[in-house]
Amino acid sequence: IGKTEKITIGNSVFFCVYIDDFAFLDDGSSLTMMDRQIAEKLGLEGKPENLQLRWTKGITRTEQAMRCNITVSGRERQQQFLLKDVFCVPDLDLAPASQDGAELRARYRHLKNLPLPSFKDVKPGLLIGLKHATLLSGRNVIEDAEDEPLASNSKLGWIVYGCHQTPLRETSVASEKRQ
Repeated sequence: IGKTEKITIGNSVFFCVYIDDFAFLDDGSSLTMMDRQIAEKLGLEGKPENLQLRWTKGITRTEQAMRCNITVSGRERQQQFLLKDVFCVPDLDLAPASQDGAELRARYRHLKNLPLPSFKDVKPGLLIGLKHATLLSGRNVIEDAEDEPLASNSKLGWIVYGCHQTPLRETSVASEKRQ
């Protein structure tokens, strides 16, 4: 289970324009990035600039990006947070995420009283990185056994992540052909 959360994204200039989407909270990324289609729907504008992305083994790629400011809020929309210098990229293309809130509450006693949403195969349109670390950190954490998921109460709401044993019928196995 990854750190995926349902959020509302807003135009930081015109506060009446909002879109509901999902964010992947990634403390392994130094940047915050958003899919350009969301920026277009929000009416955001900015100067084009080259953004160089770097992964392990020195792998790099340059994207044509646009820098903008947005607001985000969690499911409950109790508080909005300003995110400055968000890079809008042509195709963020994050991996789909799924979470069955009812199953998690039923299966793990330490999660049973938490307001966990359910979603299936959603592709987050926003990646929140360390540039906005205050949204990534949990104010309190609930955990049980080492091989079970934990829950963290971030400023955007409860986020569940970590190990989660899925039934065998749902498990997929990937193999890599060695040359």
